[in-house]
Amino acid sequence: MITRELNVSTSFVYNNDSYIGSAVIFKSNDELFCITAGHNLYGKNLDTVPNLTEWKIVDWTGTAHKISVLYG
Repeated sequence: MITRELNVSTSFVYNNDSYIGSAVIFKSNDELFCITAGHNLYGKNLDTVPNLTEWKIVDWTGTAHKISVLYG
């Protein structure tokens, strides 16, 4: 059985309108954070610099969130 917690913490990574992969989304100190595999944003060889204006995270409600900064 899939729990509500799993549903609300699962999000989807998109480049423009193309689905790239999944991520875990969470809130801390009124900020929204997302953890995803490096290859989702940096490419298979981890050698691509993503243009953040082309990327978004879509949460379980279907709401799209802009990516403003990358850590790591």
